Amino acid sequence: MAFGHELRMAAEEFTAAPGLVLLTAFLLHEGAAGAHCNSFYAPYFHVLPKKLSSLPVCWPDDHWLHSTIKGSHLERQVRAKRHNLGLEFALLKSYVGKLPLTWEDFLWARCIVSSRAYSLQSQRCLVPWADLLNHGTSSEVCVRYGLEGETASDFVMNLGQLVPQGAELLQSYGDKPNATLLLDYGFVLPQAPPAVVSLAFQLPQLLETDPALKEKKVFWTRVSKGRSFRKGELLLEVDEAAEAFLELLRAAVVCGQPQGSSCDLEEKLQDPSVEMEALIRLQHSAQQALGKLCEFEGPEVKEDWEVVSQQNCAQALADERCVLQSLVARAKRES
Repeated sequence: MAFGHELRMAAEEFTAAPGLVLLTAFLLHEGAAGAHCNSFYAPYFHVLPKKLSSLPVCWPDDHWLHSTIKGSHLERQVRAKRHNLGLEFALLKSYVGKLPLTWEDFLWARCIVSSRAYSLQSQRCLVPWADLLNHGTSSEVCVRYGLEGETASDFVMNLGQLVPQGAELLQSYGDKPNATLLLDYGFVLPQAPPAVVSLAFQLPQLLETDPALKEKKVFWTRVSKGRSFRKGELLLEVDEAAEAFLELLRAAVVCGQPQGSSCDLEEKLQDPSVEMEALIRLQHSAQQALGKLCEFEGPEVKEDWEVVSQQNCAQALADERCVLQSLVARAKRES
């Protein structure tokens, strides 16, 4: 397409890989030629709308889902994804003036790409029929794939074991928590990697009259890795270990105490009283996040896809609740 190079260059400022935007434009170009054209994705034209409906990022703002996930990390992921999709849509509209581009058309093509595109050697590609394999773990019958051939341009799938006749072949979509699987592919698993949650962190109050103010600012900049705070608070993504969050909490405790030199600040991080105070703050933050989670009570629905969507969102929120409860229990136990 004539606009391909310019679109790729313009897309580099977005968090999504430029290849995703370009492949989306390609599918929209194929669709504009007619659903019955000789497109290799024609078989999917009548399949995706049901899959699209299972993704919370595509539901309208007044849908019951958005009030149900309010305050959760899942809500933050949904909002971030919708924001990025909006930027991509605006970019496409500015470069692809000849295509009848609507928001619904864009979501249709973008969801095909995000749920089916392969990332190989920093490139994105669509491989019809290969992308129909379901997700599996390393302990299941999984194929390996990559680029091979003299020019490393042949997409090849390999299976390194014997498979019984009629057995399903699987491929790994990656070691991802349920919230990511839900947003990218529209499904969740009964047993998935632990969820990531959002915890609020309060910026330590550094007094201008503190004789160690300069040393504390240098110390805090190093520990916080230059993170920016808005209105004295930062929402951090925290996994089950919460090590990065605890490191910030320890540093905040140390900065709040009267100190001498910068060496004292470093040594103080190992003080048992600092660790105890950090754990107490972790417990408080996790309990606050738990209090924001709503009980999942979606309305009674009849369509199969919406029943499945309710169950999937409920599972993603349950995973968050489990991680937060685990952090509260750990903080109580260790403090």
